[in-house]
Amino acid sequence: MKKALIALCLCIFSLTATFAQTALFEIKWISSNVPYTALVVLDGKENSYARVLYNAGGTRTVIEEKLTFNTQSLINGETLVSLDGNSVKAIFGSAESYNPDKFSFQQNEQGEIDNFKVGDATTPLTKVSSFKKLDAIERNNLKQYYNELDAEYTRMFKLYGTNGSSNASTNRDANADKQTQNETTTTNNNNNNNNNNTNTTTTSNTIMFQNNTGKKIFIAICVFDRANGWTSFGWYKVEKYGSYIHDLGSYIGTAYVHAQDESLIPGTWGSGYSLCVDPVNSFRIFNADKVNCQKKRQFSSMRINRGVNRYTFNP
Repeated sequence: MKKALIALCLCIFSLTATFAQTALFEIKWISSNVPYTALVVLDGKENSYARVLYNAGGTRTVIEEKLTFNTQSLINGETLVSLDGNSVKAIFGSAESYNPDKFSFQQNEQGEIDNFKVGDATTPLTKVSSFKKLDAIERNNLKQYYNELDAEYTRMFKLYGTNGSSNASTNRDANADKQTQNETTTTNNNNNNNNNNTNTTTTSNTIMFQNNTGKKIFIAICVFDRANGWTSFGWYKVEKYGSYIHDLGSYIGTAYVHAQDESLIPGTWGSGYSLCVDPVNSFRIFNADKVNCQKKRQFSSMRINRGVNRYTFNP
């Protein structure tokens, strides 16, 4: 049971939605008196993987393991998630003797994760020692798992890397607090830069977002700017059962909305339109429908009319 790449997977899949954002976990366990540490990257159905660090005969070894999953609804209302490792390859050292891992965990209706287990083809599933979700990771720690010349190292450092303490404020929650409090008008340029199908008016038009769920949610919006095309921006935090009013100035026309909650395996709102976002930081992306970006999310359309426009997120 070599490694317990484990549990980590734990976030791998939402029963009702795919990943709304990239999630990062650190997992630790001991097997046959050998300590293992896994960095688990949950990044949608096709791109999730784990990198496992351990000492093999005095040699520092890091392997990468792709993750696939299955889900099963339990009688108690929880969801059992099973994850299978595959396509093992060596990053440092040799991967010849490494057996793909098998993981499982349970998620309740509130999105809480429990009962993480790990095993492999020859070893029964057993509980992992510990795990934690990372909002940031120090450069030196990240380098334990990645070659600095690899493109994936560059991507991960951009998303999560810090040069100091891993408590650095790189997480979306902190960024959303600042964004929501400080940005009272997010589309000032739209006052004079709407497309031919969008009218302008001197009246301030707003969207009132209502969160009818028991979880904090984060919102991204996209509107048209004649100078910069479809422009996406976020994140704006709405507390559970709370509301948030966003000022669009004189903008009238089509807008697109995406949201995701705070769960480890996040629920999402939005469908029909794929637009660019930054999954971690506050952002404003021009030509969000055309630009080549690292991450896109599904947005739903709505019509912005004069006055107050309402958008509700239900469970």
